[in-house]
Amino acid sequence: MPKFQASYAKELLEIAEQDIESAKVLAESWKKGRIENIFFLVQQAVEKSLKAYLCHRFQEFPMVHDIGILLGKMDLLPPHGYSLVSFSQFAGVGTHLLISGQSTSCERVGDLWASWHA
Repeated sequence: MPKFQASYAKELLEIAEQDIESAKVLAESWKKGRIENIFFLVQQAVEKSLKAYLCHRFQEFPMVHDIGILLGKMDLLPPHGYSLVSFSQFAGVGTHLLISGQSTSCERVGDLWASWHA
C-alpha cells in the first residue's frame, strides 16, 4: 500500500473542492446532461477527501475507488459515516445502468444528497 507525504493532503482537498464545484454546476442544469456525472463527481470528491485525511495522518491506504475500504482505514468516521459508501457505485463505468432503470440505487443516493443539502 502506498504511503504519501502529508503535503499531498492539501492538493487532494483542493481537487475534491473543485469536483464538488463541478458537481454543483452540473446539478443546476442536469436536465441538459447526464445525472450520473453529478454522482461521479461527488464520489470522487468524497474519495479524495478521505484519502487527504489519511495522507494527513501519515496512514497507508490502497489505491482503490471503494469508499468503504477507505473509511475502514480511518481512526474516526467523518460526518455521515458509512452512508458515504453509497457513492462507491458511481466510481465505475457502469453507472448508466443505474440511470436506465435497472437499479434504484441512484434514487437512494440522490435522496441522501438532497437530505444533506436541505
